[in-house]
Amino acid sequence: MATSSKSEDRRIQRTRQLLRQASIDVMQKKGFRARAFQEIAERANVSRGTFYAHFVDKYALLESLVREEFQN
Repeated sequence: MATSSKSEDRRIQRTRQLLRQASIDVMQKKGFRARAFQEIAERANVSRGTFYAHFVDKYALLESLVREEFQN
């Protein structure tokens, strides 16, 4: 596996952060049970495939949000 450059790592971090923030917005509006992957992707300005490239499902995304809150 090739090593990632620092700029690539920042892009990945930025995309994940955009997805996290978009998911918070959508979950506040529609709740966690809503299947709004497309809306999350649109709000983050990424494709639905990009969503799934970063998070397996909404539970993985929720875990990421919780982990980030605990780290802060």
